Amino acid sequence: MNVQSLFIVFLILGGYPVYITYFLLHIAHPVKEAYLIQNLALQKYVQGSSVKEVMDILANGVEQQFSNTLCSILILNDEEKSLYNCSSPNLPQEFVKAINGMEIGPLAGSCGSAAYHKKLVTIEDMASDPLCKNFKKFISLHKLQSCWSHPIFSSKNEVLGTFALYNKPPSKINQLTINFTSSLASVAGVVLEGKKSIEKLEESEERFRSIMTQAADAYFVHDMDGNFIDVNQRACLSLGYSREELLNMSVPDVEKNFRSEKLKKVWEELCLGSSMTLQGEHSRKDGTRFPVEVNLGQIKMNNQNYFLASVRDITQRKKAEELIKSESKFTSENPFPVLRVSNKGKFLFFNNSSRILNQKYDCSIDNDIPYEWKEHLNKVLSSNEPVEFEDFIAGKWYVLYITPIEGMNYLNIYGLDITLRKNMENDLDSFAQIASHDLQEPLRKVNIFGDRLIEIADNLDEKSRECVQRMQNASQRMSHFIEDLLNYSKISAQSSPYEIIDLEESANIVCEQLDDIIKLNHAVVNISNLPKLEGLKSQWDQLFANLILNSLKFKKKDVIPVINIFGRIIEDSHWEIVVEDNGIGLDEKYAERIFQPFQRLHGKSEYEGTGLGLSISKKIVDRHEGVIYVKSKPGEGAAFIINIPVK
Repeated sequence: MNVQSLFIVFLILGGYPVYITYFLLHIAHPVKEAYLIQNLALQKYVQGSSVKEVMDILANGVEQQFSNTLCSILILNDEEKSLYNCSSPNLPQEFVKAINGMEIGPLAGSCGSAAYHKKLVTIEDMASDPLCKNFKKFISLHKLQSCWSHPIFSSKNEVLGTFALYNKPPSKINQLTINFTSSLASVAGVVLEGKKSIEKLEESEERFRSIMTQAADAYFVHDMDGNFIDVNQRACLSLGYSREELLNMSVPDVEKNFRSEKLKKVWEELCLGSSMTLQGEHSRKDGTRFPVEVNLGQIKMNNQNYFLASVRDITQRKKAEELIKSESKFTSENPFPVLRVSNKGKFLFFNNSSRILNQKYDCSIDNDIPYEWKEHLNKVLSSNEPVEFEDFIAGKWYVLYITPIEGMNYLNIYGLDITLRKNMENDLDSFAQIASHDLQEPLRKVNIFGDRLIEIADNLDEKSRECVQRMQNASQRMSHFIEDLLNYSKISAQSSPYEIIDLEESANIVCEQLDDIIKLNHAVVNISNLPKLEGLKSQWDQLFANLILNSLKFKKKDVIPVINIFGRIIEDSHWEIVVEDNGIGLDEKYAERIFQPFQRLHGKSEYEGTGLGLSISKKIVDRHEGVIYVKSKPGEGAAFIINIPVK
């Protein structure tokens, strides 16, 4: 190890022995100057100077030590594999621009080549050396003769940049000069590596802070004594305290079932990277309590171990479990199936009413549950939330609820006979088929015979033609009315299972289906930031179609209709889906009336329609446990806003 390397080691360690100091201060002048430059640069870095300021100290130091020498320090961008200027105090700006951003490679000048090969590159005649062929214009213009470039290394021998010197007069490169600049390149490596470490730390902390801020659950960070170190906004909202108040509190202040010895033992046993789930009861500032589920893990911050607790309010889950338990106390006498299965999917118990299932499946004790049920069981085990599904057994339809039982290694399955409801749905479907054919057919014939009557009756006077036209218009309105009435009546009866729907894809498909009417109105429809939600796809398609057609119907004259459909997340648990237009708008005193069946704000002669479009839309939103309302002013367009749960 040379003198400069020894110095760097001791300097990083925060000091150096007296005999090294004596040696450095009494040897050759260049080495002494190197020591002074290094010391100044590191002092400035420790005091908070920027990386460029520190690199300027190193570059200026070199140029002051060696006359007619120009220094350049470049930083490597790992992703682009390119070098970018950090400090070139006196190098001609045209040359700096030429080398700035160049990709490293075997023939990319002294710097690009040094970074590529990870070794010192020396060039004694830049005008003739093939490495410099792309820079000959600048070399000749500024009379640069020779150069050499050191790779700047990290402690892991990764290239962070290059440290280069350019000479104007011809100069023979000697070992003393190389050692001098090599020692400064080592200091540059310390600074650049420190910068990268700080950036990674800041990025990690920013990512952690972002997760904490946006999370739907309450997050608490606390130490081994339970004192809160950090909390997110959800924690403040759930407990009713301000952030400042919580940071002066500890776990026992909010956890009412706190057992000091038990919890501290849990904290001691929890290893870094592991986690566990606990249940407890939190107390709000107003004294009310609520049950919680806590996922606890250990994290490292600022070289210290802390605990990160993700806390979820499980009040609704508890109520559902209590309701299910209260309704199934007398399982043996229950007229509907009640079964119990292990977490591994084997039958443990079933009541007398469950025996009907044997007509389709073998429900013997210790047998596996039916293959068709296993997917639902796995979903319950992974989410710890109840799941329902339907099954047709022995001529009857059943809805089955698989419910997890807290703290147990088994689950209960509760069945409910829904055959009557299914039959009613089938009757409604049959009615829909009859209505769509038998009721519509006479109306279609009225239209057809009206057309023929106009064609064959050449001597039909204007009044008679008007009567025929009014008859056809009335039949068409009746046809649309029947169709909308059927759609309105079928919404609540549809029992298809919910699926994940890409609303952006759904809205785009609806626009393709309505392409003719959109083009006819010269309309512009913009769709953006729509989420994926659980629901019935056919109903969401119909909802988008109704709202788009409503906007086109109530457009302004001589104004290109513009419809914007977009989404935005609110309160972490709901989405707002907005359909806004630049149409004629409406007075908000009619905001509730427009969603009622058969209500119209305009005459039939002015705007066509049955008065059911928005009623159907509201019923679809109600079916998805959401709300729909309108924001509007006359002449300023309307915005239909749908507030829908994430799940």
